[in-house]
Amino acid sequence: MEAAAVIAVSRRADGWQAEVPMHGVVNARSLQALDGRVRVLLAGERPAYRFRTGNSELDRLVRHVQSARAAVRRYEEKTRRFTDHVLLLPSGLSQRDLGVLLGLSHQRVYQLVARQRVLTRSTQAG
Repeated sequence: MEAAAVIAVSRRADGWQAEVPMHGVVNARSLQALDGRVRVLLAGERPAYRFRTGNSELDRLVRHVQSARAAVRRYEEKTRRFTDHVLLLPSGLSQRDLGVLLGLSHQRVYQLVARQRVLTRSTQAG
């Protein structure tokens, strides 16, 4: 899922307000309700919020958390690709040994290998 354009979200006396590009202003009493409305408007895109809560320290810390989470998503994808490459190599190792090498349970290695087999078959068939 791609991140949407940045959505400015501000805290108001009566709740929250979001400025959603190409959709206008959305209001709600709670941040959770606002998030739900925004997600419906974006139809599958992940909202990229920029919060203004009225507390600059909170806003700053939230931006750091958002940045760290984005980095984690990038590294998880990179880790997944490297793991797939390792599992595609004809290493001659058991799934238990591969689990130790990759820091995964042997059950998870089995699941990933099975997924690769299905993907390989569907690619060859198509």
